[in-house]
Amino acid sequence: MDMFWWLWLGMLVLMPCAWLATYAWNARLLGILDKKKAEQFWSSSMFGIVGGLVLVLVSTWLIKAADGIARGGPIYWAPFWATVGAMAVGALVASAAAHVTKMGFEMSKQWQKNLFYLGLLFLAIGMAGMLCLMYPPNVLS
Repeated sequence: MDMFWWLWLGMLVLMPCAWLATYAWNARLLGILDKKKAEQFWSSSMFGIVGGLVLVLVSTWLIKAADGIARGGPIYWAPFWATVGAMAVGALVASAAAHVTKMGFEMSKQWQKNLFYLGLLFLAIGMAGMLCLMYPPNVLS
């Protein structure tokens, strides 16, 4: 099995767990989840993040060791930065929605929740785009 499949599997585990951690952390602050449920989501997502990160790092190291640092493929900079940008905007909007009152702004709880879900949507779109870009047949073709 090519190491790119392990890299993709690591990302497939890491990204949804990162989304779940973002949801658990900020939903607790917004009052969407109670403390016990948020802690359960948070702790389970941390196990997935660690496992996915280990898979990503080990497979990346093995790919570099096997093929050298440079590897060609159809991953162009524009789609890559578009997906990274969507993930960054999503994480920032979701976190900002949960911390808006601490930053000194007034906003209703409903608008905070709407912004939070919008941030989670952008985060999910960026993650899905990254998984599509890194899908091994796309990378290796």
